[in-house]
Amino acid sequence: MDHYQKPSQPRMTMETRETALFLLAILSLLAWAPALSGQEPDRREIPVVYQTLQGKIQGSLSSIRPETSSLSIGDSEIPLKDLVQIEFSGKVPESSASANLILRDGGSWRGRFDLRRLDGGDQVYWNSPSLTQVLELPLELIEKYFATGVEESELGEITTDSDVLLTADGARLTGILESLEMNQVTFDDESLGLLNIEWSKIRAFQLVALDDEPRESTSGGLSIDVITREGSTPKGRLLQLDPEEARLQIGNGIEVRIPIGRILRVNFANDRVVSLTDRTPIEVIEGLGEGRWFPWSWQRNRNVLGSPLTIGARTFDRGIGVHSNSELTFKAEPGDMTLNGFAGMDASAKPKDEEPEIGNARFSILVDGNVVWGPHDISWQDAPRPFSIPLEEKKNFTLKVETGSGIHILDRANWVATQIIRQ
Repeated sequence: MDHYQKPSQPRMTMETRETALFLLAILSLLAWAPALSGQEPDRREIPVVYQTLQGKIQGSLSSIRPETSSLSIGDSEIPLKDLVQIEFSGKVPESSASANLILRDGGSWRGRFDLRRLDGGDQVYWNSPSLTQVLELPLELIEKYFATGVEESELGEITTDSDVLLTADGARLTGILESLEMNQVTFDDESLGLLNIEWSKIRAFQLVALDDEPRESTSGGLSIDVITREGSTPKGRLLQLDPEEARLQIGNGIEVRIPIGRILRVNFANDRVVSLTDRTPIEVIEGLGEGRWFPWSWQRNRNVLGSPLTIGARTFDRGIGVHSNSELTFKAEPGDMTLNGFAGMDASAKPKDEEPEIGNARFSILVDGNVVWGPHDISWQDAPRPFSIPLEEKKNFTLKVETGSGIHILDRANWVATQIIRQ
């Protein structure tokens, strides 16, 4: 009987073994070369769009630190002082049921209080989907809190020098918020005295500023604000931005880390860039004609219904929401060079039966009374339409929205990411 014989394996000679070990040593040195040279290479490429004072450039995310002076993007060398925004691709805003915490520095965090750790002290704990760990904050840094589903408009304009708290049964308490505890909020109302209110009955509260303002950050770094996928908008000083995370320092020197996959946009403070929403129109004309019902007034950083500005699947943190017909006229100030932005119909303009005749409007931009952009008929089906309007030596400009080819129903129009570039 024939027996199967396993083929013999070639024996590794001493010379072959030495060669293999030498190659492994070379590969190991190559892998560690960046660390040995003091450089930390980007571990992966993240596609982004850089918005600069000169325009938009597509590229990959480069690491930025406080000492960074310029960025090499393709064949271009961009001074960091000319950088306005970094936009990350493929990041669709998530709609999640969460509370909203607004800090005194203007930043906000979506998430919830870590109730198990609240003990009535001056330190509070906040869980956010944008962070990998619990955010620990002094109570003095908090300005407002809104429970899940509560709009900021519910607090209204606060004219008192006391804390204000809204309850689920419609009560509006005025006094002093004494403490945040695991099961309740203790509030000393001016009329009712000391109250213990369960968290489930808290809709919102606003705290007055203490005499001692929060300490300013003393570290170096660029002033930035970040927009995350679930709607947090923290502000602070940039410590580092790389393909793994953004590190920034917020009030009182608190350092936070946001994984790069959670980020939609990073905005850089730039003295030459002014958001149009920081200015007030010098003239507003709204309505469908004398005697016709028109309950919609223009909104700053909200659509005309008071909800976030959204065009298609994209949400914008800055812009103006209007309804046809509307004309907002702004003064062109000395030093204004260019007005940039996008026009489009809000996502809420989409009719349930997807009728093309509904949810469309006609957009125009006038400078000193003359049409310089448009008119463009834009519907709920269209992507945001960009514009760039010269303003040098001009007196005023007008954002105009008229009823489109159909009727005015659902004509909820947005002017978003509107910025003025100055000299």
